[in-house]
Amino acid sequence: MRAVVCREWGGPEKLTVNDVPLSPLRDGAVRIRVHAAGVNFADLLLIAGQYQEKPAFPFIPGAEAAGEVTELGAAVNRLKVGDRVMALTGLGAFAEEVVVDAQRVLPIPHAMEFASAAAFPVAYGTSHGAVEWRAHLQSGDWLLVTGAAGGMGLASQIKCGLKTYYGAPCPLPSAIKPPEFSRPHEGCFEPKRHPALSWL
Repeated sequence: MRAVVCREWGGPEKLTVNDVPLSPLRDGAVRIRVHAAGVNFADLLLIAGQYQEKPAFPFIPGAEAAGEVTELGAAVNRLKVGDRVMALTGLGAFAEEVVVDAQRVLPIPHAMEFASAAAFPVAYGTSHGAVEWRAHLQSGDWLLVTGAAGGMGLASQIKCGLKTYYGAPCPLPSAIKPPEFSRPHEGCFEPKRHPALSWL
């Protein structure tokens, strides 16, 4: 298969595209034909050797992907061949195929495109962790989302938009609030108003 390979620390210009052997399928894992992969700041840190984890060379970067399940390992029961899925891969998403533990794979809605699904797990998972596990956002709390135009900001707005229904207002600084996210009343934007989120 073709894959983006990191053989030395540096920027994206140091990456190469090579033919590499398929990863062996293991018990509890699935093989996914990658249709799209997310590119995150963490990927740039990883290939530069500045991330908290430093894989051995050579490695295939890419922490999240979306595609179709093509093969199931032993003991995988909740997924089937042909399922449209998104996955937190950790490594390996920048390839034609990736093997991922089934626990890290989620089905995607029919209306969600692969490109949207590939950008979902890292940003939305991180936002969920920040709002739920770290901030413990509760009714009556306020959450200020700065940098609200990026992936994490958008994810936090959506998470906050859902929280608004439970009584936690989420103002966005007007200097960075895109006009399409405006809401006629206090709190966060209405998630379904953004065309990129039509699958919600």
